Amino acid sequence: MLPIHNIICKSPEAADEALEALGLDREVLEQSVWRGQAKRNEATPHHPANAGGQFAYLEAVRSVRDGLKPREWKAKNEKNLELTISPDGKTAIVVSGGDKHTGTLQNPSSRNEKGTETKRRVEYNHHLPFVEPEMQAQQEETSTNEYEVWWLLYYFDKKMREVRCELSLPTGMNDKDRISDWSKRILLSPLTLDSEPSVKAIDKSPNYSEEVEIDVVFRAQNE
Repeated sequence: MLPIHNIICKSPEAADEALEALGLDREVLEQSVWRGQAKRNEATPHHPANAGGQFAYLEAVRSVRDGLKPREWKAKNEKNLELTISPDGKTAIVVSGGDKHTGTLQNPSSRNEKGTETKRRVEYNHHLPFVEPEMQAQQEETSTNEYEVWWLLYYFDKKMREVRCELSLPTGMNDKDRISDWSKRILLSPLTLDSEPSVKAIDKSPNYSEEVEIDVVFRAQNE
């Protein structure tokens, strides 16, 4: 069942309008996902088992940043969470693998479990729409690190021979520490692998991990 607060921009017109409001367009995002999938193909049987997924994630992040640099979006790492932040500092993008419901009308979740910084960002997203205007203005004056964080999810569907993707604003996580609730989802066009000669349908490591988000705990030397 879909969360009652979930708004889905499913038509190209609605998606384009929502992206424009964020200072974005589908070309940058879809091309970034394409390039990530193309990079996956550089993994060979002699690479570690998760290399293809790592390559796809790293290249997608780089491509998002390259594509948005002319618009003055900036790259930033916060506690191992890789962000790309808008010029006005109000919006950020994180790239992540999603599950099989990514890019569909079903409710998706992130592919892998997330760490503390993601949890904090999702919690902030959850409360942001309900903050009183006066309190929100006060928060903006006292903190330069609080902004909406949108997730660019992608999923490689071997059976359908396509990559589905969406840009969505998360507001909750499930008991497996995966993002699972969204206040707004912007569905992008499915990327059909057969129509793009530069991308081959290779996925030798379906249980890959992409982004690395590590919680570090320091212990006293006498423990």
